[in-house]
Amino acid sequence: MKKLLTVALSLGLLFSGAVGCKKNKPEAADTSEAQGIPLFSQSYPADPATFVPNLKRLAAPRGGESNQNLLARFFKENNIAIDPPAAVFLDEGGKRLLVRAPQSDKEKVQALVERIQKGQ
Repeated sequence: MKKLLTVALSLGLLFSGAVGCKKNKPEAADTSEAQGIPLFSQSYPADPATFVPNLKRLAAPRGGESNQNLLARFFKENNIAIDPPAAVFLDEGGKRLLVRAPQSDKEKVQALVERIQKGQ
């Protein structure tokens, strides 16, 4: 059941990213794009044997905080806007990190992912 949910969320995030990139006119419900803020979608490799422990070293989890919530908090603490329709999703089963964020944050996201992967 957990794998099914993970796959469904992954596909939903990827699909919404692909559809969002092809729109000619933003819809009102998509607040970032409606305000003229273009989003990008990117998938990064995330080996659960190293990625999650490195993330926990960089940002200590708060009592009972899930890996997903820890990742979202870490992105926000590093000034990367992930409020809807932007999102960040850690697919531990598929060993991928899926990010949809403002285009202006693309380099910051790349640097942050590399920092987590290196554990620095």
